[in-house]
Amino acid sequence: MTTHSEGQGAVKLGVIGSPIDHSKSPVMHHAAYRALGLRWSYEPHEVTTESFERFMSGLRGQWRGVSVTAPLKEQARAWARELDENARLTGAANTVLVQSRRAFNTDVTGIVAAFRLVGLTESRTAGIVGGGATAMSALVALHRMGATGVEVRARNLEKLEPMTRLAHELGVALRPGNLDTPIGGVDAVVSTLPAGARVIPQISDPAAILDADYARGYSRYELDHEDRVISGLEMLAAQALAQVRIFVGGDPERALPNEGVVWRAMRSAVGVE
Repeated sequence: MTTHSEGQGAVKLGVIGSPIDHSKSPVMHHAAYRALGLRWSYEPHEVTTESFERFMSGLRGQWRGVSVTAPLKEQARAWARELDENARLTGAANTVLVQSRRAFNTDVTGIVAAFRLVGLTESRTAGIVGGGATAMSALVALHRMGATGVEVRARNLEKLEPMTRLAHELGVALRPGNLDTPIGGVDAVVSTLPAGARVIPQISDPAAILDADYARGYSRYELDHEDRVISGLEMLAAQALAQVRIFVGGDPERALPNEGVVWRAMRSAVGVE
């Protein structure tokens, strides 16, 4: 494992996006590096689509990598010279190593891990609510869990063309509909709707619903499915753990030293016990 320890200089990391002041990434990453005994810096940076190239070109010296959030994930993928399979499939990257220009998508890992936490490791039929970058990650994640058919509900069906192409590549039957079209007969559902969405589809008897919107502090799906809703904070923490693995050892699949301690510290930092 290639690691970067305190003794080799102050490693610099950060999270970029716009707006960035709401990001929970700094508290999770700070907790992780403290648990690992690493005095690394990890700070938020307001970066827009217009300033992305300029910001990235200025990363020198002790910069190890950055986490990437909206609206920069597609740009980060295009900036990279090498992609992991998740970034290639989804067209988006949320983690980059600066010097090697390697890019990863750990959202896929986070979604699979969030379902695994409630004992759901397989899903033959699934649902996705929304059609953006996170929905693309959800499609790859559900495919990894075994889904061969996915119900998709979105506000603008015309914007589902990238997802349709991805589903064809994965061999998944995509069944689209508007947000007011009910979803039934599915195991796992991932909702990627933003906090401002006013319409959500009716979902009949799912095994679990992962609501990626954690900004509200509660899920819109709790009224009908309270005991089956997975907080988006679970996905957030799991994808961040994969990022820490990348920043420390260069591999999202390779466990960290004392990873159980690190994992508990990261979850506690965002109020997940």
